[in-house]
Amino acid sequence: MISVNQLTQMACELCSLVEAGESIRNDSAGDMSVVCVNLLNNMIADLNAKNYIVMQNATVDVPCNRVTYFVKGGDPSRNAIDMEPPESINDVARSFGARFVPLQPGDPLTISMSNCMGIPHDWTYSRELEDYEVDGIVRQRLVGKLELDGRAAGKIRIFYNKPLPKYSLDGPNSIIYLSDLYNNMLLQGLCYHLCMYYKLADYRPGFELEFEKAKTAIKKKNYASRMMQRGGAHFADYRDLYANGMNPDFTF
Repeated sequence: MISVNQLTQMACELCSLVEAGESIRNDSAGDMSVVCVNLLNNMIADLNAKNYIVMQNATVDVPCNRVTYFVKGGDPSRNAIDMEPPESINDVARSFGARFVPLQPGDPLTISMSNCMGIPHDWTYSRELEDYEVDGIVRQRLVGKLELDGRAAGKIRIFYNKPLPKYSLDGPNSIIYLSDLYNNMLLQGLCYHLCMYYKLADYRPGFELEFEKAKTAIKKKNYASRMMQRGGAHFADYRDLYANGMNPDFTF
């Protein structure tokens, strides 16, 4: 856990954008704090989408249909899941007795042209804006579409990352409630992105290297925590936990 104020202040001081103890809110241009928060939000969203922040891992079980839609507010006409469409899906697994068998990411064109008569093996996921009408007014909404190359009885388990809030310097989202293990990665990453934004050529290579090292360290910690809980591995990654019947609500 770390405050947005503390993280952004430390990053600006490390990049020599302000003197030690000089508030970034006193920036003469008045926009350094805004830049910092925007860069931080974009970076965290990207790290979450790339599965670095495993605290956000979540699952949802749905019937094993050929196509599954995600629509906030639901859509009875196509039995859509009532939730914001995930930015990305990490994995999909099909129930097989008390176990779950992982499916493989597939080619969208190949899947869309398949006859869909057999047991599914591959999946693909996409998001797009679509028009819909409410009280005669045409609006737009984001829709997620998970497509399989077949269908079967039972259910599938969808692995995705829950979105993180939009952080700010003040208010309820001014604290980043993540494990302290992520603090160094966030700090080095923010410094790197500040160097790119403000064109700090002398500082950029060092922070870029430290950011990559921090991300590698996080990957190793994530992998180690999954390995300690694995029991018997068959697929050589965290999906084994689900294939072996582990509680899907377990936090890595």
